[in-house]
Amino acid sequence: MSEQEKNNTFLIILVIVIVIIIYVGSFGQVDLTLEKVSKQNDEVKDNLNRLQSRHKKLKDLIQKKEALNLKLNKKFKHIYFGVRLVLASIYLGYNALLYFVFNITNLGDILNWNQFALMVIALFSFIAFGTFTNVKDFIGNIKMRLESRTYNKYVDITEQLEAHKEEVTELTATITKTTEQIQISNQPVAEGAVMVESKDEGV
Repeated sequence: MSEQEKNNTFLIILVIVIVIIIYVGSFGQVDLTLEKVSKQNDEVKDNLNRLQSRHKKLKDLIQKKEALNLKLNKKFKHIYFGVRLVLASIYLGYNALLYFVFNITNLGDILNWNQFALMVIALFSFIAFGTFTNVKDFIGNIKMRLESRTYNKYVDITEQLEAHKEEVTELTATITKTTEQIQISNQPVAEGAVMVESKDEGV
C-alpha cells in the first residue's frame, strides 16, 4: 500500500470518527419530548382546522336552510289561505245564489237553506267517512298533502335544522376545548425551548 493510499484511508477513518462523535454528542442536545409534543400540536391544529371548516360550512348551511324554511312557510300559508278562501267563496256564492237567483230574501229562509246545505254535507260526510273523527283525519290528510307538495324534498327541513344546530353546538364546544388544549400544550414547549437555549449558552 502506497503512502498516499494510507493517508486517504486515515482521512476517511478520521472523518467517520468525527461524524460518529458529533452524532453521539448531539443526543444530549436533542429534546425528544419537545419534538413529540410539537408533532402532537401539529395534529391537534390540523384537527382544529377541520373542525373550524366544518363549523363554518354548517353555519352557512343553517343560514340557507332557515331562509328556505321561511320561504316555504310563507308559500304554504298562502296556499292554505287560498284553500280556505275558495271554501269561503263557495259558501258566499251559495248564499248569493239563494238571494239573487232564487229570490230568497227573508233571513229566516236563507238560514233554513243553509241548515239544509249543512245537513246534506253532513249526510255525504257520514256516507263517505262514517264518523266525525274520520272527517278530521281526512282534513288532516289534505293538509299533509298540501305540506308535502309545498315542501317537496324539504318536508323534514325543521328536523334537519335542529340536527345542524345541535352539531354546531357540539362543534363549538369541541373547538373551544381544542383551542384551550393547544394553548396549554404550547406553554411547556416554550419553557422547554428556553431551557435548551440556556443549555446551549452554558456550553
